[in-house]
Amino acid sequence: MSVASVLLFLGLHDSAVVIAAERGRTLRDGVGWGIAVYLATYIFALLVLLQNVVALYWPAKRVRSAILAWLVFAMALTALFNPFGSWAHPYRFMLLLLCAAIGFFLSWMGQSLWHLWRQRCLSDSPVG
Repeated sequence: MSVASVLLFLGLHDSAVVIAAERGRTLRDGVGWGIAVYLATYIFALLVLLQNVVALYWPAKRVRSAILAWLVFAMALTALFNPFGSWAHPYRFMLLLLCAAIGFFLSWMGQSLWHLWRQRCLSDSPVG
């Protein structure tokens, strides 16, 4: 699920940028924005991986780990570049946060399904 979440994050961001460009939004910021998105992708991948590890060891804390991972991502994204500066595009900042929230939600859903599957497999196995 970690890979699916990262691919969803990248796919949603790329699709949304294309839609924004078609609707006339300018895509300035150039190299600086590209580096920030590149770093955000790695931060997102690391946080999804950590979220999944936490869910494996503490299944009861899946929701908390997803919310905490998203908050850490939001703080890291804010630290990477100033979304409130005169040069910034707040919609692109919010777009990355939305894509990350959807990606963390997908990871949480995968963790929940994995937990259900393990419970069913363990309860159906013959005791011997």
